Amino acid sequence: VGGEGRLLLIGAEQLDVHLQHAKAAVEVAGGSGGRLGAAVVVVQPCPEVLQRDVRGLVPDGGIEGIFVVRCDLGRPPFVGRVDAVQHHGQGAHAQADRHQAQAEKDGQTTVRLHTGDPCIYGAIREQMDILDEKGIMYDYCPGVSAFCGAASALNLEYTLPDISQSVIITRMEGRTPVPSKESIQSFAAHQATMVVFLSTGMLEELSRRLIEGGYTADTPAAIVYKATWPDEKKFVCTVGTLAQTAAENNITKTALMIIGDSVKAAHYDRSKLYDPGFTTEFREATE
Repeated sequence: VGGEGRLLLIGAEQLDVHLQHAKAAVEVAGGSGGRLGAAVVVVQPCPEVLQRDVRGLVPDGGIEGIFVVRCDLGRPPFVGRVDAVQHHGQGAHAQADRHQAQAEKDGQTTVRLHTGDPCIYGAIREQMDILDEKGIMYDYCPGVSAFCGAASALNLEYTLPDISQSVIITRMEGRTPVPSKESIQSFAAHQATMVVFLSTGMLEELSRRLIEGGYTADTPAAIVYKATWPDEKKFVCTVGTLAQTAAENNITKTALMIIGDSVKAAHYDRSKLYDPGFTTEFREATE
């Protein structure tokens, strides 16, 4: 991927490995050793992540809000901070878009770095639609989602045989609505593993809806705060104690909830993948 006049949409998520996706992107864009080469990098909002991890990609100095890094081969790098007061607003994005447009005009490669996995609640489609309208070529690389990081934190397998073979990723409605056909209650009826994003401030209501939908109050659950960050916290609880667990540990945001027996499965069927009595395309059963 990459090349002159091309845009890379990269998801950096919370992996505490110095933004390997971003480093790979700037390598493609013309850098070396994970540092910027002939690229313009437009970094999306999330100052906390930027200040911690992007220092390895940009010159030393303060990092705040959305910022744009421009590095031309043979010239000193330029770091321009976009108005941090509007760092979640359209004004800041418009400024970032102008940098991208100029880079496209100059035939440079642009890396637009998203904190979070943009394919889940990431508002990436609207950005790609605008690029399509403008005829700007781009490549898209989602990040590693927090629900994968949470599985690592808890040493979980979401799809245990005879427990759950499905994972439902959803959220409670807040200021952004959720279609009525995708209610927590309707999903809970499946008794599958559920991963609930963007709902930490509504845990009492989440528990009520999960129980109304079919889970019992003592169904295993977990809260993972800042999965894979240095200050990660993880708590195994039950559907009925989600709100209590969060309150006791001062968890008010930046967490996801995992619901279902896969959280704490003491007994489950072994996979057929390694069963000596199971014939596959590649081996005959031995028992």
